Amino acid sequence: METNFVILGGTGHVGSVLAEQLLKDKQSVLVIGHNQEKEKLWLNKGAGFESADILDSEKLHQLFSVADHLFILNPPADPAKDAEAEEIKQIQSILKALEGLKPEKIVMASTYGARDEKQIFDLGTCYVLEQGLKACGSPLAIIRSAYYMSNLDMPTQIAAESGKLTTLFPANFKLPMVAPQDIGKFAEQLIQDERTGTFYIEAGQAYSASDAVQILNDILQKDIQPNEIPEKEWATYMQQAGFSPESAQSFIGMTKLTLNEKFEAPAPHIGQTTLREYLQQFIEALK
Repeated sequence: METNFVILGGTGHVGSVLAEQLLKDKQSVLVIGHNQEKEKLWLNKGAGFESADILDSEKLHQLFSVADHLFILNPPADPAKDAEAEEIKQIQSILKALEGLKPEKIVMASTYGARDEKQIFDLGTCYVLEQGLKACGSPLAIIRSAYYMSNLDMPTQIAAESGKLTTLFPANFKLPMVAPQDIGKFAEQLIQDERTGTFYIEAGQAYSASDAVQILNDILQKDIQPNEIPEKEWATYMQQAGFSPESAQSFIGMTKLTLNEKFEAPAPHIGQTTLREYLQQFIEALK
């Protein structure tokens, strides 16, 4: 029987790379997204495509039922609402959709620092999804990833115009990062082999906002400066950026944990993309 790979979150940074890697391997791939306009793109690449509301557990169940192998990434909720509460609703829908199904393998995208706490944004919601998927009983591989380099996409685009790279972290605060494409490539390995458990991935070195600024100045030949937002101004800054008060507090909780607790990953998989390479590719794509 032909192996089927179903990817929830297949149009984002990670899922799209996973889908493309599997297509290169001549696998049968179904991408689940929320933007019907991307259907033609994926059909032209040789994948199936279905648009689905993440809260429509009945439709998700139908789509999951064709999967021998399933990749799950809980998409980010709208921060203008209570994003943490909305993501929990999404998780409940995903888990309901899996009821009665036993895929041969599930791979899930999670994050460094995931734990059983509330008001810590993705660190808490990813943990809830981890536990729910463990209870499903299928062989499961969890990828806990370092800070996505793609979190710098919007700040980089703004910095190229304004001359300031805004950060909630101190400019010289280094943290593990990873390029989404490296996560997608790692997921492609895990979803096709027999490994289960929790895995970690990061780039070969940690980076700070100051490192990003130096790289951008080299690439753009500009004099961009870091713009640190002090902690007392975080809530105001985020609400001005469109976050609801609930989402702002949850994001602040995650930011404080990241600052105050060093996440040390046991034997992490090392992604090959450096921050310089990632930012260079991002800037080229803007042209």
